[in-house]
Amino acid sequence: MELPHIDWLKDRPLKVAVVTVFFIISLIAVFYEVKWLELAEKILEMGSIVNGSPPRLEPKVGFAVLLIALPIASVVLVVLVIVSEKRTQEATRGKEEADRAKKEAESARDQAQGANMQAQTARDEAEQAKQEALRAKEEAERAKDEAERARDDALRIRDEHSTKAFKALQGMMRASSRIRDQLTPPALMPVKSFDKVRVTYLIERDFSAYVYREYDIRAPEQHVHFWPTGSRATEYAQRVDYLDDIDFKVIDKSGKDLVYLLAENNPLYKEVVIYFLPRIEPGEAARQVCISYRWPSLLRQLQQFGEEDFNFEVGSKDSVPMFEARFFLEPGTGKHLVCELGGPTYGIQKVKRCHHEEKGWDGYSFTVEKGPAGTVRYCVTLRLENA
Repeated sequence: MELPHIDWLKDRPLKVAVVTVFFIISLIAVFYEVKWLELAEKILEMGSIVNGSPPRLEPKVGFAVLLIALPIASVVLVVLVIVSEKRTQEATRGKEEADRAKKEAESARDQAQGANMQAQTARDEAEQAKQEALRAKEEAERAKDEAERARDDALRIRDEHSTKAFKALQGMMRASSRIRDQLTPPALMPVKSFDKVRVTYLIERDFSAYVYREYDIRAPEQHVHFWPTGSRATEYAQRVDYLDDIDFKVIDKSGKDLVYLLAENNPLYKEVVIYFLPRIEPGEAARQVCISYRWPSLLRQLQQFGEEDFNFEVGSKDSVPMFEARFFLEPGTGKHLVCELGGPTYGIQKVKRCHHEEKGWDGYSFTVEKGPAGTVRYCVTLRLENA
């Protein structure tokens, strides 16, 4: 049996004292009993017998047995005390552990209650947030309704303005066309002359194109107040609504002023009437007029079918010394251009390869020297071949 540590004795001094005294008395009694037995044995050996009978030893022997049992009883008592103390100590430890477990359970219960309170708080906050979200949704729906009403109002106003603007634009174009037709009926000979005409197409990889049209225009016999000119795209090109959609510009490089009015506007054809300020006088040096624009997908027919015809109508009172149309294709399409003559062969027509110095693109140049007077049409065909 494993005995408990001696530290348990420090807390019980009375029990310790009683057990110790009892144990010491037992040891003294045993010591004297042993001495008495030794003396009795010596008397018996010497034959000292009174009246022929041995001495009466029974009471002392019983007392001796009692005295011998005392130490044993004391040892048993000590063991019992130790066992009792051990059990008491174990019970105390068990109680302490039970108390600790109870406290831990109470602490856990408190924590659980705190967690429940936090969860309830979180649920309350979530419910509050849900209510706020519902209110925000309702406000957003109201704002959406208001925005839709404002949008409808704006569209209605815009439609009204667009209708008015369209009517005004149509009226202006009709007036411009009537002025043009009255002053220069289609059957009459042109009153202007061109000393040089150059048209340049810079064809991008998506087959949109920058177009530059340069004219040296003069008045051979009578004043030139205005000049109508148009730009046409095939049905495969992207449709555009207004001149601003193609960044349309007209400038006079000779330093004089000019303005233009839109005379015809449809998604694939734009015509303007250019007014020279001041007018071009007979004998005056030629004005250098440049028209430029970028039309999205202008050459989509060339991209899809591999070829496209180009027609250039030139109306001049006198012979045109030089007409040139140039075509350049941006690298990266996997194709290259081929240019072929087409239509009537007015003047001296030539086709040759050329290179755009600024862009670094390859292309073709179509030239007509000594073009006839009057209104003539020059034709050329562009083809695409694998590079």
